[in-house]
Amino acid sequence: MTILEKELDTRKIPNVLQAGWNDEIRQNMLDIMQQCEYGYMPAKPIKVEGREYKHLADENCFDGKATYKKVQIVCQLHKKDYPWIIKKPELGNEFTFDINCYIPKIPIGKKIPAVIATNDREAFDFGTCPADYLCEQGIAVFNLRYRCLTNDPVNNNGLTQFDENGLDRFIFGKSMKDLQPGDREDDAPGSIAIWAWGLSRIMDYVETLDFIDFDKIAVAGHSRLGKTVLLAGAMDDRFTHVYPNASCGGGVALSSGNTVESLGFLANRYPKSNEWFCEHSKTYGNEVYIDKNGNPFDQHFLIACVAPRKLYVGNAKEDVYCDVNSEYLACVAADKVYKHLGLKGFVHPDRFPEEGDMFHEGDIGYHLRPGAHAFNLDDWEMFVRFFLQKEGV
Repeated sequence: MTILEKELDTRKIPNVLQAGWNDEIRQNMLDIMQQCEYGYMPAKPIKVEGREYKHLADENCFDGKATYKKVQIVCQLHKKDYPWIIKKPELGNEFTFDINCYIPKIPIGKKIPAVIATNDREAFDFGTCPADYLCEQGIAVFNLRYRCLTNDPVNNNGLTQFDENGLDRFIFGKSMKDLQPGDREDDAPGSIAIWAWGLSRIMDYVETLDFIDFDKIAVAGHSRLGKTVLLAGAMDDRFTHVYPNASCGGGVALSSGNTVESLGFLANRYPKSNEWFCEHSKTYGNEVYIDKNGNPFDQHFLIACVAPRKLYVGNAKEDVYCDVNSEYLACVAADKVYKHLGLKGFVHPDRFPEEGDMFHEGDIGYHLRPGAHAFNLDDWEMFVRFFLQKEGV
């Protein structure tokens, strides 16, 4: 038994292959994570359409290297899935939100990779998306302001323009900020599940674009949006690369044995932070995490459900919010599924990560850079090397 395997054993982290591996087992894991942690994802729309704001287009973005488009994502919802359509007819049956699209200038007929990113850089610096850099690398960018799906219960920052216009109105009949105890069912979606739903709706739109290389479509986000990206990537296998940067507790990091931030800590730590997750999440402390049938689970379940697709994890050495070792161990624990499927999985030394580490040889990529909790250009450059399989960029 290796050093890292001994640590997983000490923490009593469940073996993802204990019952074998097939589609049914994978779906059961996704059900556990939704029932116990995030809530069930909102239902898919009947139809999704992208409508360009023609008057806002810029054919010479980034000094003529890219084209900018603002697109409205129009989701037609079914009343059987969203009963508030009937209870509140004034809602209608369409939910819309906008995305910013940056498309590098390319020869006709060429297919290009894409990144679907989520942040809120117009409001505060909580994860950035360097669209200019990504376009220089030949990557199309589709960027979502996550609050358009539902406002952030922890840092709402007075952004009242989002409070009354989110998908939450169709799910709960009102904004999540106005929910009272008992308004949500135990496994109803938290805001992370709603944000993740939005990323899949962008994917619905991207699928209609004939210039995209569908073998290289990444979904990326930082911190609470890293948690969001991990859930979206596990649930939606159209994403070929899943990049949760510094996702911490409730993201990549194992909760059992976590010395900094676990699911139980988060769900009870901040005012309304439980709204990131489902109501059931509030029942956890920092003990071993048990599902509703009495079986242990942890965050490596989601990583395992990304397989056989590629996962990339970025951490920073001085990140006070993240137990770096717990994120690293989650990759080690999920590696069993990748190896079971005959893939390279997580290629790493048998030790905990050290500053400057960058492991790109397997299907799970990883880096630990100097610095604090942030999503900076260094993080993106290392991910792009992994994404495009380049030695340097």
